[in-house]
Amino acid sequence: EEEWEEDGPLHHTLSKTVVLEMDLRREDGDQDGDGGVFEAVETAAVGLEDSGVTALAVRGLLSEETLTSVTSVANGLGSSAMKRLVASLHRMDLELFVQLDCLKLQSVAKAPHLNEGKAIQSLKESLRFLVTEYHLDGIFFLHAEKLTHGDSGVVLDRPPIVEDLCNDPVLQSTKMVAVPFGSHLLPREGVRGFPHWGRWAEMNSRFVTDMQDLFLQDDRSKVDLTKVSMRLTGSADLFQRWENGSYHLFAERPPCYGLNSVSSMDGLPFSQQV
Repeated sequence: EEEWEEDGPLHHTLSKTVVLEMDLRREDGDQDGDGGVFEAVETAAVGLEDSGVTALAVRGLLSEETLTSVTSVANGLGSSAMKRLVASLHRMDLELFVQLDCLKLQSVAKAPHLNEGKAIQSLKESLRFLVTEYHLDGIFFLHAEKLTHGDSGVVLDRPPIVEDLCNDPVLQSTKMVAVPFGSHLLPREGVRGFPHWGRWAEMNSRFVTDMQDLFLQDDRSKVDLTKVSMRLTGSADLFQRWENGSYHLFAERPPCYGLNSVSSMDGLPFSQQV
């Protein structure tokens, strides 16, 4: 108990962050109530010493079904096991990010969209609980495009839930990473990325696309080396400052706000695509 009181988020800088993705979902779909997932994460973490990895992004550590209210979150996670895991990772200087699927969050909330009033309040309360109770370092939002949709699927230029999470004092130090599964479903068709207010990080899907083109394209003459060069030098087309427009889309972010990977999250590992 005393050790837990002294624990807290590690606050590693994004520019030094190297994330290892783990998917612990079981084939039967059950994610909660099995202490084995906590043990699996800790066992994997022990093997990462001197690997350069600074954070684990884990899917299957908890179920979106537990996030309908603060009470159900408390009952669903198994607080002692979760706390022991977080404390153990922090002692190894590893941050813990949980992955949440926005499609499931919307379904569980029984809301027409996640920018509906009750859905906003429920999600904010749940995230505050996770961060304060379990000292989480960050959250990945899979299918993050759902955070930008309103009535009848209209794409919102200033989605209230995204802005509220940016400005929430409890979440101000929590790393929030948007992982859209379709940039064309974002405001302005994703030309300027996820609406971020200078606060959100996001999976750099352009890096995924252009690097896969480089390594998997049979005809090398069709590879756009200009794009490859841009990806290797910080993706200025995504993170540069835009002279005109609203702050939520046009504020400049350092390139470290884009997480680069050669395979899509929730997709096949790159080794299986070669």
